[in-house]
Parts: sequence; structure tokens; C-alpha cells
Amino acid sequence: MEHRERCETILARFRVVEGAEQAAGLGDVAVRRLIMLWPSVRVGWEVPDPEDFGDMGDGEVWREIWLSVGVDLVEVAGLMDSSIDLAREAFEKARAGRMIYPDGTVNRKVREVVAAMELRGRK
Repeated sequence: MEHRERCETILARFRVVEGAEQAAGLGDVAVRRLIMLWPSVRVGWEVPDPEDFGDMGDGEVWREIWLSVGVDLVEVAGLMDSSIDLAREAFEKARAGRMIYPDGTVNRKVREVVAAMELRGRK
């Protein structure tokens, strides 16, 4: 199984349950900023074999996949124009809330809500 195929197989179980509850933390401006720039962040992910997860539950799989992900929080802080502490806090909230994925993509529902918030803010 190739890298991309392994990514899609692992993340499919989370993409099918995307919903409004993941967008609950978007009142935090730093989290919204992170969401908007997440596709620009260089993410290193040593993608495991999906079979390694066996019959683990979603919560356990989510924790396991993020253990193999490398994110440069100095880069994130620079992109967010914020402190490293604020970038780390926003990253942890977005990761724990399943708003972002380790392949550099954003939860579809979260992306839609952020886009709508940005449009309202520009009017």
C-alpha cells in the first residue's frame, strides 16, 4: 500500500463522521487562524500501516496517528504571527478537536464554518 493510500485509509474513519461538534472550538481566534493556515504548514507524518490499528477505537487511533506526526511550532507561530505558546495551544485544541488532519488537510465541516465566519467578518 502506497503512502497516499495509507493516509486515506486511516483518515477515512474520521472523515465520515465530520460534524458541527468539531467546529465548537472556533470561537478562539488563534484556532481559526491555525485552521486557515494549516494546509500551508509542513507536516511530517510517518504513516503507519492501517492494519497496525486492528480493532482499536477511534480515540485510540487518533492518539496513535498523531504520535507519528512532526509539526514545527516555530514555523506555525511565524505563520500565525503569534507566540510559540499561543501556536502550541491552538494546535493542541485543533488536533484534539479533530479539526485538522495529519496529512495537512482540514475537517470539511470546520473549513465550511471558518469560511462562513470569515465572510461575515468581511461584510
